[in-house]
Amino acid sequence: MYFEIVDDQIRALENELIFKETMLTEAAAALSKKRKVAARRMEQLVSKELQELAFNDAEFLIDIRQEALSPRGTDRIEFLFSANAGEPSKPLVKIVSGGELSRVMLALKTVFADFDSIPVLIFDEIDSGIGGRTAEIVGRKLKNLADKHQVLCTTHLPQLASKGDVHLKIEKRQRNERVYVEVKELEGSERLNEIARMLSGNITDISLRHAKELIESAA
Repeated sequence: MYFEIVDDQIRALENELIFKETMLTEAAAALSKKRKVAARRMEQLVSKELQELAFNDAEFLIDIRQEALSPRGTDRIEFLFSANAGEPSKPLVKIVSGGELSRVMLALKTVFADFDSIPVLIFDEIDSGIGGRTAEIVGRKLKNLADKHQVLCTTHLPQLASKGDVHLKIEKRQRNERVYVEVKELEGSERLNEIARMLSGNITDISLRHAKELIESAA
């Protein structure tokens, strides 16, 4: 009698396990379906952002592959990117150029702005290889992103620097045969002069007027 009861319990547990595995598999399949739909939409949104960031021939893809069932479902997800036409798309983690990676991340963060909870975003060399109208667009996107995140950006472009709420000037200096870094917050005329210097290399009446226009347009 005892063994019969144990056998019944084992069969009941096995049946329950099969039922739970079936539910889990179905839930993973439903999740995978939703992910694929969201991925196609996200590809479109990010590609649009990349075009505005001077990646006219860039390709952004989301590769979803099936793997063993895990707490995250059955999908292995990887972001793929190609900066130029004719180049094969590679995993985003293998992008070497800091400027390219920063602009791709800006595109991603612009799309994700309403959904993620990362408090601080840091962009390094985001101005690499851009200028003029594209620099203005990048600056505007960074400023919009700063409405929902703390954004730190290193830049040599006045179009970007003028958009910041706070302008920090970073310089290497030497004292007692030791090199150190000085960080100074610029305000008022100091900031105006620095933006003018970034514009033309020299502070002139023309560069000062242009610097004032940039700062006022960003307000």
